[in-house]
Amino acid sequence: MKGILQNKIALLGIGAVVIVVGIAIFIFVQNSKKASVVEGPEETVEEQAIQMSPEDIGLKLTANSNNTEVTMEITDVSKFNSFEYEMNYDAEIDGEMVPRGAIGSGDVEVGETTIRKEITIGTCSSGKCKYDTGVAKVSFVIRLNLKDGQTGIVKDELVLE
Repeated sequence: MKGILQNKIALLGIGAVVIVVGIAIFIFVQNSKKASVVEGPEETVEEQAIQMSPEDIGLKLTANSNNTEVTMEITDVSKFNSFEYEMNYDAEIDGEMVPRGAIGSGDVEVGETTIRKEITIGTCSSGKCKYDTGVAKVSFVIRLNLKDGQTGIVKDELVLE
């Protein structure tokens, strides 16, 4: 009788181990299936943004007479609270065309109807500027923090003469 009892205990032990191993395998397989689900690439902020035209915000880009500055003027600030801009261009440096640019941001102040920023085509330090040359056009990307909480994006270019 003692031998039968030991066999039953051994079978119960083996059964318990089989159940535990089975549960572990099931959990592992379920987690592997979740991990192997391929999702598309996440959208960038720019892809999620509302595409707007320059006319939507009254955007006007103008260069000064010697192409050393671009004036970015926005005459309709009613749709947004703040903005960030990125100006990109290619400049000739040591005989090669090199990507260059400038970034900036601003808030719409209470009562303000127009924003005007003068952006240097080059670099300035301690009151002295070194202007980039060979610039044929500048491209702007303006990200707007819209009043409804969404992000708007405006793209525009200015060909320099």
